[in-house]
Amino acid sequence: MLRRYHTTVGELVLANQGTVEHFAGDGLMAFFNDPAPIAEHQLAAARTAPALCERFGALAAEWGKLGYELGLGIGIGTG
Repeated sequence: MLRRYHTTVGELVLANQGTVEHFAGDGLMAFFNDPAPIAEHQLAAARTAPALCERFGALAAEWGKLGYELGLGIGIGTG
């Protein structure tokens, strides 16, 4: 499950021009505008969040059928 989660969220970050800095357990640190600068990096991060929620929702529904109840939290910081 964790590998599938990491693959899914990693692909979404990369698709939105982000950089996966690291995974720690079920956590993910991603940067937008570092190391490669991108225009409107705040918007790229903000667009990624609902896409992650949508994709995670599909995974969580599958895992729920197996008896696993999992949730997702997202924080975005800038500055």
